[in-house]
Amino acid sequence: MRPSWWTIAMGQRCSALRVAVTTAWVTLPVTGDHSNPILLSIYRSHFDKWSNPCSGLHLDSDVYIHEAPPVFIQDTLHFKLCSCVDDRLVGILMYDISTNCLSLIDMPLAGSIIADDVILMVMEDDSLGFAHVGGLILNLWSRHMGSDGVASWTQRTVININDILPIRNPKKRLRLIGSVEGTDIIFVTTDLGIYKINLKSLQWKERKVSGFHPIHEFLQFTRKGDPQ
Repeated sequence: MRPSWWTIAMGQRCSALRVAVTTAWVTLPVTGDHSNPILLSIYRSHFDKWSNPCSGLHLDSDVYIHEAPPVFIQDTLHFKLCSCVDDRLVGILMYDISTNCLSLIDMPLAGSIIADDVILMVMEDDSLGFAHVGGLILNLWSRHMGSDGVASWTQRTVININDILPIRNPKKRLRLIGSVEGTDIIFVTTDLGIYKINLKSLQWKERKVSGFHPIHEFLQFTRKGDPQ
């Protein structure tokens, strides 16, 4: 089995708040072994203990979890799940902390998708966002629960990056490198630099940095005296 882990929620923002830290431990079957399921357990700091592993999820292909941190929305974690064969995105692994269950979410795009062309994000309305860039075109979807109790994807916007950002070499591949949690703001790299884009207003700002790493903050605060 191949273990991976992530720590979600960081830092103390002010004395009136305390931070609940959650660490997720995911165990994947070794390559070629489909008899063992994906397993996941979590450690939550305010309980000071690990949860029992979930019942597990069986898949028919060799997969790994992308290095990007998971997205945390309404007590659920979302991971990008990739193929060990060609490093393409095969789905979204969702873990529900409240029910201790794993499930696989279909993507809004069909076909072969490069994992680094996609970011998962927490949207302004607290829904799961799926942003994909292909060439100079950026597509954004969000996932909502319908009145029938079935969740589905809705396309939010389609943007030609060349229409809003300065592009010197349109053949150079764009990269999505992060987002601001709880907003419709993403970060994109072009041949000229790193840009912060508001997907609602289409306003943008260049980020003056010498180097970068994908950064995702997951903060779950509880006020003193609140039930946890």
